[in-house]
Amino acid sequence: MLSSVLRSKQAVQVKVAIMRTFVRLRQVLATNEELARKVAQHDREIEAYPMIPQPVVNLLEIG
Repeated sequence: MLSSVLRSKQAVQVKVAIMRTFVRLRQVLATNEELARKVAQHDREIEAYPMIPQPVVNLLEIG
């Protein structure tokens, strides 16, 4: 990740902010069934396009 490459205080802060954002997104999806359904549909559509690099697909996956 960014902080492991740049090794700066700001890079670490960005990494923490990104992780908090993903945690919050998971919380919202866990409590909002309609939104979770839409995200799942979007994920299926993304999987239909092999041109998207796998690391990007992995980042978009919601556990």
